[in-house]
This record gives sequence, C-alpha cells and structure tokens, in this order.
Amino acid sequence: MWLTPLSWIESRYWLIMSEMSDFSPNSPISFSQYDNTVVVAQMVEDPEVLQQIQDAWNHFIDSGQVWALVIGLFLGYLFRTFIS
Repeated sequence: MWLTPLSWIESRYWLIMSEMSDFSPNSPISFSQYDNTVVVAQMVEDPEVLQQIQDAWNHFIDSGQVWALVIGLFLGYLFRTFIS
C-alpha cells in the first residue's frame, strides 16, 4: 500500500501526538524516538532582521556581485533573443 505525502504526514503526526500524550516525567520513554520531529521554535541570536537584510545588501553591493548579476541578466537576455 502506497501512502500519499499528506497521508504519511497525517499518520506520522498522529503517531507523534499519541506518543506524546502518554509521556510523563517518570515514563521510561526516551527522547531518541523524537529525532525526526519538526522544530517549531528556535533561539535567535540576533533578532534585528532588518539590520541583517541591510548588511547582506551592502555586502552584495560592496563585493561586486551586483555586477555579476547585471552581466548575467544581459547575457541571458542576448542568448534568449538569439535562440528564439
């Protein structure tokens, strides 16, 4: 029997939730069975997202990658016009 991706996710979710509902601190269940679970929250070291975007953009400009992008777009446009 083949499972569609959605049915596999639903069955995995049900399995995880049924196992977690029986969990208690004194239970012999180990955490190794939860190795394939999805992380829902993470610690963020630098929460200034706009500053990170600005720094990445400035690095993109300063390193000259913008010129590689412009030249690549121009050559791609020329290549497309000659092919079609």
